[in-house]
Amino acid sequence: MNFKYCPYCKGDLIKRGFEFDCKNCDNKVYINPAPCVSVLPIKDGQVLLSVRKLPPYKGELDLIGGFMQPNETTEECAIRECKEETGLDIKIIKLFGTYPDKYGKVGSFTINIQYLVKIIDGKMKATDDISDLKWINIMDIPSIKLNSFKNTKVTLKDLFRSYSRESEN
Repeated sequence: MNFKYCPYCKGDLIKRGFEFDCKNCDNKVYINPAPCVSVLPIKDGQVLLSVRKLPPYKGELDLIGGFMQPNETTEECAIRECKEETGLDIKIIKLFGTYPDKYGKVGSFTINIQYLVKIIDGKMKATDDISDLKWINIMDIPSIKLNSFKNTKVTLKDLFRSYSRESEN
């Protein structure tokens, strides 16, 4: 990202790494990642994934989740996004990991926070910005061709590794 003018006073900006300094009002503009939260519902050796209804990656497998809203915790976002996209109520089991990525045509930075969750109630139905829901066998993840976000690919690769280690013990 390359900004030219200060959003506060319209003065010229000087780029310094991932921040910009305004020559006029001395404000700083930071290039911080937007927080996103996703859930990994696990049941009987399978993970529930969504199929994207909209670009980017329309029609491709993705994690269930989305961007955080102001004044929302990551846990609240996980529960809200899952309910909005799947109709399911969940219980968070544990934090699975955090994954940097980029989103959209301009490549806005994101930090993707992933939770392992258990479904506790609700009727499964694809809604909001997803067109379908699919249960995928975790052991089949390496053979699935994913044309999706980098964080989705890496998360699922880590899920496979984690799951295959657990099943060995």
